[in-house]
Amino acid sequence: MGTGSGEAAQLGQLKLPVQFTPEADNELAEAVTYYRSISSALSDRFLSELDQAIDRICAHPVRYPPISDVARKISVENFPYIIVFGFVTDGVVVYACFHTSRDPAIWQSRL
Repeated sequence: MGTGSGEAAQLGQLKLPVQFTPEADNELAEAVTYYRSISSALSDRFLSELDQAIDRICAHPVRYPPISDVARKISVENFPYIIVFGFVTDGVVVYACFHTSRDPAIWQSRL
């Protein structure tokens, strides 16, 4: 797992180190591409809401409901996405940036 070199790397300054799995980074890039095809302002809003969700995770990581023994989730405000995350020794790992209409078995297989 790396920090990701795509869209995830464009997120703002964070309180804890956050790593995106390659799958999560790809999902984020796909979402940004989709929203950018509609409007650059919409993709900017999506990234801003995602950035705020990541900031909330870093500020209060255990506030969000566990969905397995190793992962929790948070909704991205105003967009049909969830962030599935867990903890590593030195910070947070994002397993998925997932559209809520998709089959959750896809991200569940990553845990």
